[in-house]
Amino acid sequence: MVKLKIEDIKFEDSSIIDNCGRVFYYEDRVFRAINKKYVEHVKKFLENQNINIDKLFEIGLVKTKLTDIELEGYPLVIEHQKVPFVTYRSEWVPMMLKDALIMFCELSVELAHSGYALKDSHPWNILFDKCKPVFVDFGSITPIVELSNIPYTELRQYSIFPLWLASMGWNDVASLVMKEHSIGVGGYLSQTRFVKHFPIRYNRIVSRYLKQNKKNHQQAVITFFNELKQYAENMRVNPKRGTWTDYPQENCGNVNDLSTYAYKAKPVYNLLETNQRGTLLDMASNRGWFSQMAAKLGYKVISFDYEESAVTEIYNKNKIECNDILPLKMNFLYSTPNFGMNLSGKSSIERLKCDTTLVLALIHHLVFGQNVNFEIIAKIIDQYTLKKSIVEFIPHDDIYVSKWITKDHDWYTIENFIKVMMKYFSNYEIFDSSPEPRKIILFKK
Repeated sequence: MVKLKIEDIKFEDSSIIDNCGRVFYYEDRVFRAINKKYVEHVKKFLENQNINIDKLFEIGLVKTKLTDIELEGYPLVIEHQKVPFVTYRSEWVPMMLKDALIMFCELSVELAHSGYALKDSHPWNILFDKCKPVFVDFGSITPIVELSNIPYTELRQYSIFPLWLASMGWNDVASLVMKEHSIGVGGYLSQTRFVKHFPIRYNRIVSRYLKQNKKNHQQAVITFFNELKQYAENMRVNPKRGTWTDYPQENCGNVNDLSTYAYKAKPVYNLLETNQRGTLLDMASNRGWFSQMAAKLGYKVISFDYEESAVTEIYNKNKIECNDILPLKMNFLYSTPNFGMNLSGKSSIERLKCDTTLVLALIHHLVFGQNVNFEIIAKIIDQYTLKKSIVEFIPHDDIYVSKWITKDHDWYTIENFIKVMMKYFSNYEIFDSSPEPRKIILFKK
C-alpha cells in the first residue's frame, strides 16, 4: 500500500468542479481521488458483474481500476490509463469531432443498458489516443435514475451545431466555432431565435426523446443515442481544400520502402533512425509523409498542419493503419492559448512539447509568404522542443527562393538562421539535402 500526501502529487488544474473527486498525477500516472460521498457508487460500478466493463473500455471509456493507494483527505483512489497527449476540440478537424460524438453515443447506449448515464456531454471530456477518441470524465458516470434528462442542449451546442455547419459546407465558420470554449459568438448565435431551430433533424430526435422520456426513461435514453448515432454517421463533413491540398509529398518515395526514398527523405530518415526514440512533433506536416516515416521508426508522433484537408487525410489514413500518429489542426505561428475557468485549459506549448521537432519545407514560406523573421521562428521551435530539432533550410539560390528574395532580405542566410537558433540550442550539424542547395540542420539542446 502506498500512502501519499498532498505535497507528493499534482492535481489537474481543470479538475475543480467535479463532485465525484479530483484528478491528480503521480510518477507520470493518472489517478482520481474520490470524495467520501461517491466511494460506494464508484466501487459498485467497477465491481458490478452485470456491467461489461471491458466492452465499455473498448468503446472508448478510459480504462480504470481500483487501487490500494491512500491519499490524505480521500477514502478511495482509482487509476486511469494515461492518454499520452491532452488535446482539445479547437485542435480537431470536424471528422474527429464526428467520431468523438459517435463514440459518445455508443458509450451512452451501453451504459444505459446497465442502468447508467453520462451527465456531461461536452467534448472537453474527450481526448484522442492516436486516432481513437477516449472519454476521460469518469466522474460523469451516474445512475440513470438520478438523471432526469440527458444534456441534449449541451450536445447540440458543442458537437451537433459545429458538425452541422461543416456538413452544410460552412467549414470556416465551423472551425471558428470549434475554437471557442463555453463562451463565444458561435455559441451565442447557436441559441438565437432563428438558428436554434437547426439542425431540424436533431430537434426532432430531441422531441421524440422528451415525449418517450415521460413513459420509460431508460429506453428513451437508449433510443435517443441510437438515433443520434445514426444521424451523426450520415453527416457528410467533407474537409475544405487548401492551398497545399495536392502538394506531392509522395515524390519523396514510398514511405514503406526505404530503397525508394528520394530528396530530403534520406537525410531525415538517417537522422531519425540514429536518434533516440521518443515523442516527435511534425510541425506543418502537410499530408504527413514524414510523420508516417517517424511512426514506422518507433516514434510517438504528433502531426499538425493548418489545412483541414491535410489533417483529415492523415486522420482517416491512420484510423485504418493504426500508426502511432495524433493528427491535429494547428497553425505554427499561433499556438492554442490557455482558456477556460482560471485558464485551467493549458496552451499547446505546455501540452505538446516533444523530444524531437521536425520542421521541413516551412521556414522560407514563413519568411517570404508571411513576413516572419528568424527570431519568431526560432522561439516557436524552441518552445515545442525538449531535446532536438531537425530543420530544413532553403538558401537564397534555390530555384524557388531566388524568385522571391529581394534586397530587403539580405538577412536571409543560413548563417544568420543558425545564429538565432543557437540562442536556444547548444550545438548543431549541417547535412546536405536534395535538391541542392537545400540543407538539413540538426539542432541539439
